[in-house]
Amino acid sequence: MSAELTGLCLNHSFESATVLCRRCGGEFCDTCAVVPFGPRKPFCKDCALFIGGVKAKAARSEMAGRLVRRRAKQLDKAVPTASAPTPITEGSIPAVTATPSHVPAEGDEPAIDWNNPFG
Repeated sequence: MSAELTGLCLNHSFESATVLCRRCGGEFCDTCAVVPFGPRKPFCKDCALFIGGVKAKAARSEMAGRLVRRRAKQLDKAVPTASAPTPITEGSIPAVTATPSHVPAEGDEPAIDWNNPFG
């Protein structure tokens, strides 16, 4: 695994990475992270199964601890901290109007007679 961070989850390429696995050094989103020993020691699902003894062979190889710690510091700098949500004001949400996808022309019969749907 390269030392460069991509900032994306290895399992979900559309999600931003928020944690690093402490064993393999892979970047994962909150959904993919497993925290069996608390939030300070996250693992990916594969490494957690290997460490727990459920799987005999790990899917990813182990990365040196110093490299994992270095990558974790880089990720902490790259991931912005969560801020308070922006309040919703009256003009901040556009108005949505419902328009039917098919407006029957005059004289057209509807596809289903809802008064007698079975004929």
